[in-house]
Amino acid sequence: DNSSTPFTAPGVSVPEGFDQAAWREHLKRNVKAEARRRIEDLAWKIEKATEQDALNGTTTLNDVYAEREAIRAKSNAIEADIDAETDDLTVFTMGTVVKFDE
Repeated sequence: DNSSTPFTAPGVSVPEGFDQAAWREHLKRNVKAEARRRIEDLAWKIEKATEQDALNGTTTLNDVYAEREAIRAKSNAIEADIDAETDDLTVFTMGTVVKFDE
């Protein structure tokens, strides 16, 4: 299924008193945390690329920086998708379908 519509299982409903704004912030904090984790996981690649570039006169460090920038761009895109949605049920169920690797 290539649909971008979040999956809603039968019987799923928005909880009483659902605060869409607070839930959006919760989702965005999770996205930011995942982006931060992915960027931090690349630290070893930066160290390795820096050493290789110094030894070999290469520019592999640029590739690692491009990876980090791609993570930031994906994070921003996911956050924009979260902000763009207005339907309570869709926002509520986004937490189950927001995928960083799509």
